[in-house]
Amino acid sequence: MTSTKRAAPASPSSLGKRPCSASTVLTNPSLIGAITDYSTNCLALCPTLYDIFDLSNVASCSFQEDEAAFNRLSGKHVTNGYVDHEEDLSKDELVARAKASVADPKALYRALEVHQKLAEIIAPITTTYSLPAGGIQQFALFGERPMLFAPSCRVDPTLTTWGRDDLVQIFNNNEIEFRDNGFGVPHGVGWHWSNVSDDGECAFCSAAGIVEENEELERDGGYGEEDNEIPDVWHAFIAAHGLHVNAFRSWRNYAYNALVANSEAHRSFCSNVIQPLQAHLRAHLSDVKIVTCDYRDGGGQIVSSSFVGGLTADGYLVGVFFGFEDVL
Repeated sequence: MTSTKRAAPASPSSLGKRPCSASTVLTNPSLIGAITDYSTNCLALCPTLYDIFDLSNVASCSFQEDEAAFNRLSGKHVTNGYVDHEEDLSKDELVARAKASVADPKALYRALEVHQKLAEIIAPITTTYSLPAGGIQQFALFGERPMLFAPSCRVDPTLTTWGRDDLVQIFNNNEIEFRDNGFGVPHGVGWHWSNVSDDGECAFCSAAGIVEENEELERDGGYGEEDNEIPDVWHAFIAAHGLHVNAFRSWRNYAYNALVANSEAHRSFCSNVIQPLQAHLRAHLSDVKIVTCDYRDGGGQIVSSSFVGGLTADGYLVGVFFGFEDVL
């Protein structure tokens, strides 16, 4: 008589390892959503993900020119990077379009990680370093904030570089500026940004506190951004201290005063804000640069807006906006 053997019952531990079959996992809608959709994760990282940029939330920006570049984003830009300049678009519709525009939530999440760290880095500007960042007491910063723009906002999302054409499309303004020579950048930001080397050392900070008094440098009002408009005495000074000329396109006498009389505040601002900012951008983005988007001198008032940033591997343009205006 042939004996029959029964299969050994599955152990409790083996049952615990196989609570459901692969086919169940891959066909369960709720599980598929949890696996593939990062929208919840994005909202957890950035609760303001679908807030609309509102200029009334900006502490300053009293300049009356409605066409100023920064103003054109008010009511048109959503935190997740979506921009829509259609006239008479309601906020609800703008938010709906912004949500629908997210083709790759994981790519958005990666951009938001960079964005959120930028917010942490620049936060001390408001609380501690507003004067060193502006560089000149009469120039007040406004609206400093991290911003990101979706790949769809760019002219060609596949390019690994960005430029004026992208800003023209983002701001919906053919007259947008794209100054990349340092002019129009908040002075304190520019003094350090242009002088931080790849190894993180700042030539401006190195020169601060050791500069000898020089009446010619102190008297120079600093008007004229072209190289041939910068006095020879300044070119000699810049070369002697290993400084970058882009930091001295305007108001050079204030840069000199900062080096002579306010060196410790500037060293602190640079080490706690500018150096971490530059390091973070360069570590996570490509084609990092600082540009002036809009500069207006109305005689009685100056207002300028600048952007420093670069591209994620997924094509998001991420960076920090800086605005400043003459408050005298």
